Amino acid sequence: MQPEFGVEFRTFQVNTSQDIPAYFNTFVNTGAWAFATSTSDLSSNAKTIVIDYTDAKGNQYWSVGPQTGNSITVVSVTQIPAGLGVNESLKIKLTFSCKLYPVTGSGNAITLSNVEATLRLEDMLY
Repeated sequence: MQPEFGVEFRTFQVNTSQDIPAYFNTFVNTGAWAFATSTSDLSSNAKTIVIDYTDAKGNQYWSVGPQTGNSITVVSVTQIPAGLGVNESLKIKLTFSCKLYPVTGSGNAITLSNVEATLRLEDMLY
């Protein structure tokens, strides 16, 4: 299954006293989002996005690093009800331009420009 892209929406924080489905359905909202630009962003409570990429040779890249002049926007979010054997989910359309840096820290960055993506995010917060 390589090459492959992934999108991480950070950071979900839910407790059992919350209305978990409502929280899930309102976490990803339309508009501009921030990239996680350092590893400290990954452990914070900030709502950020990380783009992941694994090339055909298994080399891993991510958007964690400087993103000067780059942006990511969630264009639309559509709720998809649960079905047989499938949890409720969100259909998310986003556009972005970014640099992807080798996860190992060595090697050249990859530049992505004017990317459009549609993805499904399944509610696994139960």
